[in-house]
Amino acid sequence: MTSAQRVWPLLLSNGGVANKYPMAEVIDEDGFEYIRTIVTAGGFAAHAKAHRARLVATLVPKFTRIPADNIPLVVDFWAHVGFY
Repeated sequence: MTSAQRVWPLLLSNGGVANKYPMAEVIDEDGFEYIRTIVTAGGFAAHAKAHRARLVATLVPKFTRIPADNIPLVVDFWAHVGFY
């Protein structure tokens, strides 16, 4: 992973590059699957929300001793949703 690819999640989550740079040029480059995922999801917020929902859905059946309504809190503190 290049340093540019490590910086993209921070820039996208803060909305700094979406309006400034043409995403079509970046999406076509090799190695930018993450950016392609963000753009197709409709932006970083939508991608993070979907990522969080998938993690919660995966963890609820596995951690039966933790109340299901607490799992989203665990995910919020544990995972950097949207950054993967």
